[in-house]
Amino acid sequence: MLQLTRLLHLVIASSKPIAQKIAVSLLLFMAMQTNSKAARPGDVDRDDLSVTVESALPVKDRPCQLALEVNGSTPAIELQEADVSFYIEQPTIKTRTVRLPGIYDAVKSRISVLWIPKHTGLYRIHAKITGEDRHGKHVRFKTPSTKLYVTSRPLHFNYWQAKDEQRFVTSVMDNSDSNASAIRWTQRGVLPLGYKSGQWHWAHGFDSVEKMTGLWTAIPEKRTGIVIDEFGGGDDVDQQLGEALLLTRKQHPNIFIAPYCLSVSGKQMIAGYRASDLILVETYTSDWRWDGTIVGRWQTAVDAGLKDKSIAVLGLGSNWIGTERELRRVFQMIRATCPEMCGVGFFPDVPPRLIQAVDSAIEDFFLRPVVEVQIDNEHFTLRNIGESTAFKTELRFRDRNGTRIAPNKVIASLTPWSEYRDRLPPGTSSVDIKSAPERYTVLDYQPPLKSEQLDVEASLDSRRFKNETLNGDASNLEIMADKMAITRDESNNVSNASTSIHDTNGKAFAMTFDLSPRRCWFYGHNSVSLVGNGELTLTWSRQDHDAGIQANQSRPALEFKGVDGYVVREVSTIGFRENETYHVMLSYDGSESVRVIITSNKEEVLWDSQRLPAIGGFSCNKLRFDVNAYPRSTVTIDNNSSSILLRGGGGESDSPYWLESTVSNFKIFH
Repeated sequence: MLQLTRLLHLVIASSKPIAQKIAVSLLLFMAMQTNSKAARPGDVDRDDLSVTVESALPVKDRPCQLALEVNGSTPAIELQEADVSFYIEQPTIKTRTVRLPGIYDAVKSRISVLWIPKHTGLYRIHAKITGEDRHGKHVRFKTPSTKLYVTSRPLHFNYWQAKDEQRFVTSVMDNSDSNASAIRWTQRGVLPLGYKSGQWHWAHGFDSVEKMTGLWTAIPEKRTGIVIDEFGGGDDVDQQLGEALLLTRKQHPNIFIAPYCLSVSGKQMIAGYRASDLILVETYTSDWRWDGTIVGRWQTAVDAGLKDKSIAVLGLGSNWIGTERELRRVFQMIRATCPEMCGVGFFPDVPPRLIQAVDSAIEDFFLRPVVEVQIDNEHFTLRNIGESTAFKTELRFRDRNGTRIAPNKVIASLTPWSEYRDRLPPGTSSVDIKSAPERYTVLDYQPPLKSEQLDVEASLDSRRFKNETLNGDASNLEIMADKMAITRDESNNVSNASTSIHDTNGKAFAMTFDLSPRRCWFYGHNSVSLVGNGELTLTWSRQDHDAGIQANQSRPALEFKGVDGYVVREVSTIGFRENETYHVMLSYDGSESVRVIITSNKEEVLWDSQRLPAIGGFSCNKLRFDVNAYPRSTVTIDNNSSSILLRGGGGESDSPYWLESTVSNFKIFH
């Protein structure tokens, strides 16, 4: 059996296509013959042995090599005499297991097998080794199980930097001094890439196609290619860099080339990008107001015919996407508006708090079944845009009042990128998919401006939380002008003012106050912050990208800077109207979360940020008011009304662009 297996592998590696097909069929037949045999007792788990894969995300019907890797310095058995089998399990509705006999490669001194997956989805792979140790004793070993997904198309999850614990990685920039990490990535089927500069080097002495090609073709050891940081948006330099890409490809036809860019345009740039393997489109955004940047920049690559090799690169951390909530929202937006995007990239390092969140978002919105339903006249269409088969997808039909009007319909299975279309039951106004996270991910994305602010249940929950939070000891904050410390910028313009308050000492608290915008016009901002070992801030402003509100309205946002300096935020879709009064509650729950609830004069809940993470806890002992510094900026107390006037803006003293508000009635609840 072992000799026949070796012969068939030689045929696959060196023969004509027809012979390869016959050999593969024979291997699969041999695997099925042994598939049902139970494992004999005595297998010993060995952490110094592992299964390595040629590709981190193998593609259905494409060969992928599996190999037995010895992680120690000396193998426990003689590999060339060992009997090694690779077991490939697919845990779907009914677990499928295939056994593939391995073959010893004398050139590479390892045992491997060529695997051609026939189904997409999640797999578990391990190897069993039977042989003799150095003392002639018969032994049986088993490797730890390796989990991976097989996809229907090539997907890319690229990282500027990544830690070993990041699960779903297909390529990563590796600038480490040694080769150890590059070797580890390669064993996982990940492409380790060396760093190369683009426009910066062109501007610093490498101002020719030949010079840039020389720079790019110096591939670091153990790296399978390069990341180029960066191209611009298609200017004259980008066109010449595009020619350098063509020359680089000509000199190194097999390396992996992944250039960054802002957008794609121009004949030479597009030609160079077509010769590249992965286009990394920079789309670093902080909240939903910038979703158009992600879609629009990626669309330039699509228009250039580069859809199947171009991905949006998301910015992570304090300046950009800082929470799992926002990360998952962006993933939903991308899958709903750009379903054919072949992956996502990440810049710079993934913050430790988001490592698991990134893996979860990739798995839930790309690799697992991802189902969505749409109505078209009298029909509905159910689609699966994920990379695994969706089983038992359950649809519910409702009339215009939300009442169920027909029995649920269950679709037994839906393979990746397939759809099911049928006629709607009479009277159906909407169709939704019953949540079943153990079987599939439901994609039901609504842009923030089109989604309902708060439904009845959510509004009641917000009221309940506010009432419970304010059910403590209350004290008025007496803010005195002579106790306010004013800060000015280098032009002597007021930028903020602050006053001391009793230290909260890390305990739960809430602060309430009234807010009344008096004038709003581009581009000022006002904010109120509780400051201590971190900062809890409500800020409101009006910017060019603030769609969905009138020009004379400002939009509130909640920001929290933790003890480690990490910033998280949540941006509202509402706008503050001039000369109306709003009631604000800022709170910290004493166990690592903060929240803001804003209500109207009639106590209608207008915005609830929900809980934002406050990792590390929070204490405050200062109240601060910030404004945009300009010649007429001010933070002053009106002694008659005990309110504080905030004014910030941009330009000179006669500029019309400023924001003015009053805040008053400050109370602290413990």
